[in-house]
Amino acid sequence: MTENTENTTTATGTHDAASAATAPSAGFRKTGDPDISESPLHPRRVSRRIMVGPVPVGGGAPISVQSMTNTPTRDVSATLRQIGELDQAGCDIVRVAVPTQDDADALPELVRRSPLPVIADIHFQSKYVFEAIDAGCAAVRVNPGNIRNFEKVGPQICQAATDAGISLRIGVNAGSLDKDIYERFGGPTPEALVASALKEAHMFEDVGFHDFKISVKHHDPVTTVQTYRLLASKGDWPLHLGVTEAGPAWQGTIKSCLAFGALLAEGIGDTIRVSLSAPPVEEVKVGCKILEYLGLRQRHFDIISCPSCGRSQVDVIQLAEAVTEGLKGITAPIRVAVMGCIVNGPGEAREADLGVASGNGKGQIFIKGKVIKTVPEDQIVETLLEEAQRIAGEMEASGDGAGASGAGPVVIPVTDGAQA
Repeated sequence: MTENTENTTTATGTHDAASAATAPSAGFRKTGDPDISESPLHPRRVSRRIMVGPVPVGGGAPISVQSMTNTPTRDVSATLRQIGELDQAGCDIVRVAVPTQDDADALPELVRRSPLPVIADIHFQSKYVFEAIDAGCAAVRVNPGNIRNFEKVGPQICQAATDAGISLRIGVNAGSLDKDIYERFGGPTPEALVASALKEAHMFEDVGFHDFKISVKHHDPVTTVQTYRLLASKGDWPLHLGVTEAGPAWQGTIKSCLAFGALLAEGIGDTIRVSLSAPPVEEVKVGCKILEYLGLRQRHFDIISCPSCGRSQVDVIQLAEAVTEGLKGITAPIRVAVMGCIVNGPGEAREADLGVASGNGKGQIFIKGKVIKTVPEDQIVETLLEEAQRIAGEMEASGDGAGASGAGPVVIPVTDGAQA
């Protein structure tokens, strides 16, 4: 990683060469390469940059995807297996719960062996915050609303984070608002959530600590959007987007897409976590796809499939699911179209790298809208998978990161099994 002494972030948040020259060896990491992830819909909100291990957050850095393990952190082997799955799915940062002393004791080994930077999630017990910092965690999430005596211990946490060169996250949730703020605003309104976040942010900044990001989560997507909009107007902190307690996979995905789509389309948000009552790897899949379809992350495998209708002479739903399952390991940015009839077929999916239009017991296989062969219906899936593997291999060999059909989305899949 190339260091730039003129663009350096120290543990106190200053940005100049002089502070970098005097920074201690354990000081904050350099910002690294100036990667920018610009939205095609709206300029990114200007925010300052912090680091979570090697991952930059804010300051125009690519929007990172986070998730949280659901294994007991004290079970290091199980937690590492889950972190490995998240890593393979495209996760950038992982958070682990630290509710007990046994979990805190497991952090040093977990941090040492994890392929992803680890954030310790701390509630109630401030002593675990210090143990997580000592364990080498890349960051710590603290919820000031439920940390005992936070007004007193907060500055001590900031000093420990400064000494260790790590960042923090202020995590404000609708369900754990400070009692006084809750009563003053009459509930977890956007104004109440932002007031809580500002209170803690100012406390951090008053002691010279600036390397933190903020989340202000609510279970309602409309309230979430209103809250983040309000907070974004108040300062340049990096923002962690989330809809808390979003529900089962189908419901939580919809809520997250609505809230994240609205905010990211306005340039608001620097890192995201999709919260689902589902395996954590599913959160990462949804988060990555949200960014891909908004043009904020390099596109990977994508399937275009038409909705089933009376013209279809093939089971489009089953066909799309079979193709998706067969190509789930593909990482090349190949776009495959599965169309149920020849009426729309190649015309509607001409932007795809590969596709099929089905009907009359056969399928027309096409590449970039041009039919290359016709096969019996029972050979459609096999033929599509073979051609897709070939095209994906050519893409990877040529280093064509944007793919033959360019970066960003063209058609959003609408079939139930279409999401990779």
